[in-house]
Amino acid sequence: MTNPFRFATNSLVVLGIAISGCTTKFNTATDAHDIGDFQKAASNADSLAPMVKSNGKDKLDVQYQRDALWIGLEKAKILSDAGKFNESIALFTYVDAEAEDLREIESWYLQNPLDTKSWDVGQFTNDIGQSVMGADQLPYLLQPYEMILGDAYASLNSLLLDKQGAATYARKVARLQFFEKEDLRLAGYDDLTAPTAKMDGALKTSLNGNATDFSFAGIFSLGDFTGAKARMNATITAAREVGAADPRVPFATVVQWAAFMKEGQSAERIGAANEVKLSSGAEKLSQQMLEFSNDFSKDFVLVLIDAGRGPVRGSFDVKFPIVIPKVGSTFFRAVYPELKFRVADRPSDIKVGGAGVMETAFILDSIDAIAARNFQRRENELWWIPTYRAVLRAVATLVAQATQKQEDTTTKALIGLFGAVVAAAEQPDLRAWSTLPASQYAAIVPRPANGVVKVELKSQASSGTFEVKVGPGSSIVYVRALTPKIGHIQAAKLK
Repeated sequence: MTNPFRFATNSLVVLGIAISGCTTKFNTATDAHDIGDFQKAASNADSLAPMVKSNGKDKLDVQYQRDALWIGLEKAKILSDAGKFNESIALFTYVDAEAEDLREIESWYLQNPLDTKSWDVGQFTNDIGQSVMGADQLPYLLQPYEMILGDAYASLNSLLLDKQGAATYARKVARLQFFEKEDLRLAGYDDLTAPTAKMDGALKTSLNGNATDFSFAGIFSLGDFTGAKARMNATITAAREVGAADPRVPFATVVQWAAFMKEGQSAERIGAANEVKLSSGAEKLSQQMLEFSNDFSKDFVLVLIDAGRGPVRGSFDVKFPIVIPKVGSTFFRAVYPELKFRVADRPSDIKVGGAGVMETAFILDSIDAIAARNFQRRENELWWIPTYRAVLRAVATLVAQATQKQEDTTTKALIGLFGAVVAAAEQPDLRAWSTLPASQYAAIVPRPANGVVKVELKSQASSGTFEVKVGPGSSIVYVRALTPKIGHIQAAKLK
């Protein structure tokens, strides 16, 4: 392992620049989306992040190119909710292609970063002098559920446009879900504890004979680590109780089924119908899907509902003293990301039908829970590694201060400045796909005699109804409901 103390005297100015992070400003678009002004959100998104031509290729023009995929997801969903389906499909396609270029999909899924049996702190500090960037300064990489949803929404938008291509995106969804299924089988999504003993041992080795009573366990018992984990666990537990916590995103499987129904793909639509039963608690819905898959002559209305506002990221602070006897003391300070769940006025009781006959929609998945499971799986990169690097920097600075010659005033001044900067972890990554719903529902109902499909929604605070007219034959209806009163409804012919 490279001596971290060498890093303290060689990278002072570089570190002072790298730790302070910036991300692309996109809040005027997401803020408008949050209040249900989808058209204004789309207009702002186009202004802040237009698509441009670069060397003959389409490119999303953002303030910082490292944010391109994050902004791409946000904007694509905003455009979709504004009814700009063609533009949304094009942007989801662009994001998908860029994500594939950045990472081979197989290597992303078939790994388990939470497997502490093989976790080696050294792999993150072999060259700590090059590991000083905050997480928000690195390219945004799509998570498995984001990849799945991106292609699912591209497929859904194609269906709502009543155009060909929905099944192509649906097959991409199936491929991604296969990798996620293998990942669940091989690695799992266990909520493990930080390997503080290994981290303490690595730090002791780095002290070169100096002693300290400092322990990483002390850090992870402070701040809101406990509260953040408790909120995530409660969200996951509640979703698991209703079969809505599967990271494969069962909503995407129902979209697949609709795409295969539209294109008459018999084996694939039956496979999708069966998969809904395996990945969610919506067994009755799965049975209905199988019945219509086997009898293509019957007419129905498939209703898909995106309900509530998905999770965003907030942050909390931790401050902790580090004392090295006969050397000195300093304070470790860090700001950590956490998930914030937006539950106010969230629709949770949803009924679908018409002409006086209403049926309860089935919950397919909780995006809150899926995002929480993903966050827990990534605790090493979100919480553990930044902490380890920050402590090494703080200790390195302390030792460097104690060993400098008194007459070297320039070096002393730099180290004094450096000490104020490095005794903190890098900036937390607060980027998140915030325009997602909190939960996703579906129902299959007979076509009402008058053709008017109603969707009734209730939360703990309000209630509301959305209506849309469908034509003869089978149809697909999509509802985006931020609250029971704020949202929109769209319909298209399915067959």
